Amino acid sequence: MKKVLGIGVVCLAVILAGGVVAWAAEETKIGVVNLERAMNESQRGLKAKKEMDMLKAEKEKGIEKKKEEIKKIESDLEKQGKVLSDEKRREKEANLQKEYKDLERMAADARDELQRKKAEIGNRLLIDLLDIIRKAGEEEKYLLILEQQSVLYTPKTVDLTDKVIKRYNDKK
Repeated sequence: MKKVLGIGVVCLAVILAGGVVAWAAEETKIGVVNLERAMNESQRGLKAKKEMDMLKAEKEKGIEKKKEEIKKIESDLEKQGKVLSDEKRREKEANLQKEYKDLERMAADARDELQRKKAEIGNRLLIDLLDIIRKAGEEEKYLLILEQQSVLYTPKTVDLTDKVIKRYNDKK
């Protein structure tokens, strides 16, 4: 009985060792992706950048218009300041201060909206890219795919960024 058990243990060890050797013999593939470059160079990333630039220009145009209105009010106040009654002058100065606060609020709102939009677009791009990377890893049997910026050195042969960008651009 002990002899049969001993032979069974030896057979099991040989089978397990054979499985480990077969597993180790498989090609171990590791890749890296520069997510920032993929986001910036993909068609959707370029489109998103263009959209953000247009939104920024629109906000800056509104702010510049408000600045011009304020300059006009300042100019009018300076010209009329000497002939206005004290009450009217204080009223115009209060209005000017209100316009300055409106400008500050407008600029802060524009900054907040741009940051929110940038984060929203960036998150959407990142989710899409991570999905493409995961699918590529599964299909091409990669053991690991790492973000390139967190790796100190990799040879160019393991850089999958161009493949990821191509897959992302080809995705409908």
